[in-house]
Amino acid sequence: MESSLLGSEAAAKVITKDSMCPSLTVKQRIYGFITCFVLGMFISFLSIGGFFSFLPVVKFGILYSLGNITSMGSTLFLFGPASQCKRMFKRGRLIATLLYLLTLIGTLVFCIFIYDKDKRWERLIVILLIVLQFCALFWYTLSYIPFGRALFKKICFACCCSDEEEEKVTPSSS
Repeated sequence: MESSLLGSEAAAKVITKDSMCPSLTVKQRIYGFITCFVLGMFISFLSIGGFFSFLPVVKFGILYSLGNITSMGSTLFLFGPASQCKRMFKRGRLIATLLYLLTLIGTLVFCIFIYDKDKRWERLIVILLIVLQFCALFWYTLSYIPFGRALFKKICFACCCSDEEEEKVTPSSS
């Protein structure tokens, strides 16, 4: 199982080198990663479902953000805090990381300290912060997929632009 999830022994060495729990086996780290990630996604989806039925917007914002933190924390099982921070703040991910962290912290600060339930327009601010948080996390995640951002841009151009506009942006090599 380990070799199928990791791909090779070299990948296993990368995971064990700087992990958060050096006494855990690679298999245990993978289980920890999967468990933490699934729990974080469950919390986030629970908050979205609760938003439409029973959760006040403040609790939705806090629960959604905590779900994202839990999901992001799952990578600590694989790479460890130091290695994960190095990866997050690499040149190609720096802006996405900063936007994600700012919207995450901004959502929590706004929901806990600033939000006033008597002001209806503040619900829109919470929703805007959550949407920005999701977009920043999505863009950050695409940076880990080879050619992920380029493919996403190409799909967006294909959906939004006419053929003539796309040719202006990406000239053909004929």
